[in-house]
Amino acid sequence: MINFPSALIFSILKDLPEQSSILTTLKYIVDRVINAFKLEIEPVVLSADEESLLEKECSSCSDDLVESKEKLSNLSLSEEENEDDTDSDTGDEFLDDLNWQAEKKPVDDNEGLDSAHVSVLDKLQVTATKSLGHYQRSKDASVTASDRLLKELRAVYKSEVVKQGKMTVEPIEDNIYELKVVWFIFDPDSALAKDLAKLAEEKGEKVGVEFRFHFSADYPFDPPFVRVVSPKLVGGHVFRGGAICMELLTKSGWSASYMIETVCMQLSATIVRGESRVLSIQEEKAILEAFKKQRGTTLSSTEYSLEAAKRSFRHIEQSHQKYGWNPNPKS
Repeated sequence: MINFPSALIFSILKDLPEQSSILTTLKYIVDRVINAFKLEIEPVVLSADEESLLEKECSSCSDDLVESKEKLSNLSLSEEENEDDTDSDTGDEFLDDLNWQAEKKPVDDNEGLDSAHVSVLDKLQVTATKSLGHYQRSKDASVTASDRLLKELRAVYKSEVVKQGKMTVEPIEDNIYELKVVWFIFDPDSALAKDLAKLAEEKGEKVGVEFRFHFSADYPFDPPFVRVVSPKLVGGHVFRGGAICMELLTKSGWSASYMIETVCMQLSATIVRGESRVLSIQEEKAILEAFKKQRGTTLSSTEYSLEAAKRSFRHIEQSHQKYGWNPNPKS
């Protein structure tokens, strides 16, 4: 029999709407408890050698992984823009209106957007509205998160960085909670920028680093889960599965005012400072062979995937909980 902590139950009851039927209340409590246990950190399946290697690398991360919040705030939402996001949702609360409408306002702020982006936003608004129906929150979405993401995506599409082709953003299968973000801005003198230029020449097309942003119903209060999708990188705080070792992507380093563009700029700086390089097929084979020769074991698949990235990121967080994000804290 599962023993539920009383603190968890009290915190759930505290969030309940004042006027709730007994059935609604019980359903809400059960859903929240189930979700709480679903979010419990699962064991990380890594070999002893891989675990030791990952822990060693994470413990040596320097405190320059994250720019100061003062610098990041220049690209974050202002207090006025962010004030609509300060009220958290209360759960599966039934709305009086016939339908919740994304952004709560008619979409009339399309000035400066091209027709393709307007079409994307219109479709996302309809999809987000239908996904919630009469409810403020579901397992994977919420009014607060959907409103914020639509607002943010509209701002990104209007930004100069997108208009100049230095960044592209598109939803995966019309899902605003999963975005494909390709970033092309890297220090031109860095090894990574030169590797990308070489790769672009080979492919005959512009090449950047593709990130995948996964948002939860608790966004923007919880950070998105961000991983590298392509190309495969070695070094630069990028780990197995495409996981990224960066404090900004954890609850302790996250701020609800950060935006997609803010995160991308920090990601770019972090992987360049970490001297990331594009991993070629030949280099990948050499690494696998060297790992087997030196350690006597075979390194599991180097393919990037969501599940592998989540496992690595959980281990990264556990390592930094042990060592901290600054190996040389000020006394």
